Amino acid sequence: MTVPTPVVKPYGWMDGPVAGRVTGKTRVHGWALSDQGEVTKLEILLDGTPLELAITRFRAPGICAKYPARAGCPDVGFEGTADFARVPTGEHTLSLRLTDSAGSCAEIAKRAIVVE
Repeated sequence: MTVPTPVVKPYGWMDGPVAGRVTGKTRVHGWALSDQGEVTKLEILLDGTPLELAITRFRAPGICAKYPARAGCPDVGFEGTADFARVPTGEHTLSLRLTDSAGSCAEIAKRAIVVE
């Protein structure tokens, strides 16, 4: 009997914004890694749909110290500015979708936000 190989997905976290109220232009930031190669695509999702925002990478040596020898280190931090002024007011779900160079994808860090 053959045991299937587990699929390893990219992982990370969206440090901000936290669950709660957001308004106007808001910084979205966190970190992303994969054990199968580099994270090649980062998407901030609002109710499952990618937001249009420029995402830049930055150095996060503390994350790479905790998860050593991962591709992309030390530039595994990310940030961008989401314009919630263009989003209908009310309750929404914000999350992060990561894709790595092996083609694995994961949607993580889901949280409820209220756009004012």
